[in-house]
Amino acid sequence: MPRRLAVQSAIWLGVIAASATMGLLLCWAMGGSAGLLEVGIGGSLALATLAAACLATSRIAWSMAVRQLEVKNQQRLMMQESIDQAPDVVLWVEQDASICYANDAACAQLGYTREELLALRIPDVNPASTRETFAALLEEMTQGEGATFEATMRRSDGSGMPVEVSASLVKGARGPIICAHHRDISDRRRHESLREDQRAILQSIITGSQLGDVLTTIACAVERQHPSGRCSVLLMDAETKLARLGAGPNLPAEWNSLIDGFEIGPEMGSCGAAMYFGKRDIVVDVKTDPRCKQWRDCALQHGLRSCWSQPILSSTGQVLGTFAIYHGTPGEPDAHEVQLIEAAAHLASLAIEREQAVRDLRKSMEKYRRMVETTLEGVWQLDPEGRTTYVNKQMAEMLGVSQETLLSSSVFDFVEGEWLERACRNAARRRAGRREQYDCLFRRDDGGELWAVVAATPITDDHGEFVGTLAMLTDITERKRAERGQKVLMSELDHRVKNNLAIVAAITDRTADQSRDLAEFLAAFRGRIQAMAGTHALVEETHWIGASFEDVVRTMLRPFADAGTLRLRVDVDDLMLEPKAAATLGLVLHELATNAAKHGAWSVFAGRVEVTARVMAHGVKRGVELDWRESGGPAVTAPEECGFGSALIQDSVEHDLGGDVDMQYEAEGLVCTVRFTMGSGVHGPNRREIASMLELKEAASNGVAR
Repeated sequence: MPRRLAVQSAIWLGVIAASATMGLLLCWAMGGSAGLLEVGIGGSLALATLAAACLATSRIAWSMAVRQLEVKNQQRLMMQESIDQAPDVVLWVEQDASICYANDAACAQLGYTREELLALRIPDVNPASTRETFAALLEEMTQGEGATFEATMRRSDGSGMPVEVSASLVKGARGPIICAHHRDISDRRRHESLREDQRAILQSIITGSQLGDVLTTIACAVERQHPSGRCSVLLMDAETKLARLGAGPNLPAEWNSLIDGFEIGPEMGSCGAAMYFGKRDIVVDVKTDPRCKQWRDCALQHGLRSCWSQPILSSTGQVLGTFAIYHGTPGEPDAHEVQLIEAAAHLASLAIEREQAVRDLRKSMEKYRRMVETTLEGVWQLDPEGRTTYVNKQMAEMLGVSQETLLSSSVFDFVEGEWLERACRNAARRRAGRREQYDCLFRRDDGGELWAVVAATPITDDHGEFVGTLAMLTDITERKRAERGQKVLMSELDHRVKNNLAIVAAITDRTADQSRDLAEFLAAFRGRIQAMAGTHALVEETHWIGASFEDVVRTMLRPFADAGTLRLRVDVDDLMLEPKAAATLGLVLHELATNAAKHGAWSVFAGRVEVTARVMAHGVKRGVELDWRESGGPAVTAPEECGFGSALIQDSVEHDLGGDVDMQYEAEGLVCTVRFTMGSGVHGPNRREIASMLELKEAASNGVAR
């Protein structure tokens, strides 16, 4: 204040002197020295008035200048105070990168005193800043308005502090000065890192990473956010109620081994209690908490003094395990740390529930896959165009192809003709959403037939759009064959009954005409009927498949002579006769044998009969030649008239077999040759197939498909 008064007095004296001088100069200008005398007292008064006015004006101007100076000083003091007390680090840096100013926050956050900071250069607190980068920054700011960028400050203890720098250029006494504000962005970086970790963890869960890997990733992410802690994840076995180690990447192996497999309970440490009660449990000090006595020595040996455990709960509230953070010092979690372990437990629950869902889905899929693969029905899944998207093994076997071949084929590749048209119509009904069941004929890869009952169901997506067809196919090929066989058998039976009745009627009439009395009629009639019955019995044994030619010969001749004796020799190729041919040849052989017994070779003791049958070539066809030859009997002469027996033989062979009969009455005995072509009631040498044919006929008679 004394200094300010002295300055003001000096200024006022200068103003007075200047006023007096101006008055004298004015008088001089008006008249020189004479003018000065002429002015007199009046002039002095005017000069005094003028001086007073100048003095008042100067005083006002001085007051305003002083006021402005005081305001500027107050603003400068307030700005200095705001910078000193700003929460951000503020550093002023000269052109040589030396620090010329540091606020209180800079000292507190970087861990230096102000004197220590003012003795440092920018590269000392920002290692990334070199002489070249600082010079480039200074050049850029000289040409522009300012700069904003991120950097990492180095504290006095060597730790890093991420900051966002806002720098501007101001004029200083020795040149431009960079005024840089450094805002601590540690929390932002930590949140960004946490969000990135969460995205990575969720991505690993979605892509199906192994549960152990996901839990380890969660533990490591929490440890990055909380460097002083070490994390573990324990999983609860729902059946045994035992805690199993899920992850503990940075905990000692001895500790992990110790806590793996313990039984959960209220007195089993922080993790055991958290799983038992289903809520967060805090062990402030392992050394003093009685629940930790079981693990205390090992925990203290490895520097584990506190444990904070958060239960891992499923979406339905079921306890799945626990997430825990261990620390080397006693303590409780703050609000941020509680949020951290809660978030970690939630992520762990997502991973565990997905693993359980995938495991359950695999079991279910494997169960149904085994059912589908082992079922006797074919399963065929098609896309909207009829292309195969899935097929089971049974379906491939039914069509005679591999599953791989079917997966590159369409359903339309296995149907033809009218069935192809039906398949197209059926596909259209599937698109319309219709379910139905129908019989269908497929063509196997080897050209054979596959009859199947098809149960077809349309498949739709979540929006109700048609995306394909699921078909279940039951093989009914054998049933269809049996039905056809049964129909043939019924037709054949009807035909044979009518024929047999006609034959019986004819036999009755002709036998009556040839018989002298009733006894002779009955004997002849009975013999012919028995012959018919004998061949009927042979074909009935094979369910009307047919009968062996040799069996027919031996059966018909057994009442007259045993084959293999001197009286009968049989040499017949292995031929299988259809039922009609067997009955016809049975009657022929019966008539020949009866005639031999009455009038021919078998009418005497020394007589014998030889029966042979051979497959012979008849032009482009194959035929059968049956030869009946008698010897050792009475002399034979040709009859004057054809008897009933001869007529029956001739008519039966010509009508039923389409063949011919040649009878020669030689001196040694009768020779009868019967010829007919293959296909006229003869299967040929195929007797070995009778077993499978019998099985088919039995199925037909029972009406059951295999």
